[in-house]
Amino acid sequence: MNFRTAFALTLGAVALLPLAAHAQSSFNLSGRVDLGLRHDSAIDAATGSKIGTRMASGTNSNIALTGTEDLGGGMAAFFNVEHRFNASNGAVSDPASFWNEISVVGLRGSMGSVQLGRQDGPIFYGLSPDAFYGDYVGGRGERKAGADDKFNNGVLYMSPTVNGLQLILGATVDKGAPIGGLQPDRARAGALRYSNGAFTASTALAKRFNGDTAYGVGSTYNFGVATLLFVAGRNDGEGIVGLSDGKRTTLDIGTIVPVSAQGSVRAKYNTDKRGASTTRNLGLGYLHDLSKRTNLYVTGSQTKVTGASATEAMDMGIVHRF
Repeated sequence: MNFRTAFALTLGAVALLPLAAHAQSSFNLSGRVDLGLRHDSAIDAATGSKIGTRMASGTNSNIALTGTEDLGGGMAAFFNVEHRFNASNGAVSDPASFWNEISVVGLRGSMGSVQLGRQDGPIFYGLSPDAFYGDYVGGRGERKAGADDKFNNGVLYMSPTVNGLQLILGATVDKGAPIGGLQPDRARAGALRYSNGAFTASTALAKRFNGDTAYGVGSTYNFGVATLLFVAGRNDGEGIVGLSDGKRTTLDIGTIVPVSAQGSVRAKYNTDKRGASTTRNLGLGYLHDLSKRTNLYVTGSQTKVTGASATEAMDMGIVHRF
C-alpha cells in the first residue's frame, strides 16, 4: 500500500467518525395533548358560584425533549427536559420557568444512573401506584401525604434492578431561597422498589425541604382479571415552624379491570386526613385505547370534606401522544 492510498483511507476513516458517533446517539421530541370537557359542582372560591362545565385537560399536556449518546463501554449520557402547557389556550404552566416539569442531564451504565437538575424525588417513585396515574377527576386525591416535592438543584441515583430490587437515592445540593424569611433545609430521600412478576412493592422515606419527615409504602398485584393498587403515606409535621405542612396521612386503594384488549374500567377510594379535616374521594372511570398513541377517557368522582357537602365532577376527552 503506497502513501497516497494509506492517506486517502485515513481521511475516509476520519470523515466517517462523526457519522458513527451520530449513529450511536438519539434525539427525540415527544409529548401529549389532552383536551375534553369537565363538569364540576364545587364552588369556585373566586366567584362564589358553581364551577360548572368548561374545557379542561384530564392529564397534563406537555412537550418533552430527550436525548442519549453512547459513550462506549456500556455507558451513555442522556438529558431530559419537559414543559407543561394548557392546551385549551396555549398558555404555559409557569411563565417564569419554561422547563419547570423536569430538566436533567446524567450518565447511565451497568452500575445504574445519576442525573442532575430539577426532577421528581424518590418519594414520587416509591409511592406511585394509582389506578388513574394520578390523572383525570377520577384520580383526585393526594396519595403521597403531600410530600412528593420537586428537587431543584437535585442529584438522583437509580441503581440497576437486581433480583427484582432497585434502590433510588436523592438529595438537593443547596437549601434554596428563603421562604417568608425562613431558610428551608436540604431535602434528601430514598426509595426501595421490588418487582416479581405480577407483584410489586415499594417504600420511601424523605426528609423534606421544610424539615418534615415523610414516609410510606405502595404495592400492586395483577390477578389477571384485575389489578389491585395500594398506597399509604404519612407526613409527621414536625419540621421547621412556619414551613411545616403539619401532620398528614393519606390512603389510596384502587383497581384496574380490563374489559377488552383496548379498554379498562378503573376505580379508587382515597382519604386524606390533615389535622381535624378529612377529605374522601371516590373515583370511577373508563379508558379506551384507539391506538398505541391515542385514547379516550370518561371519569367521575365524588369528594366529601369534613363539615361540607359532597361535590361531584365528571370529565371526558381525548389524549394524543406523539
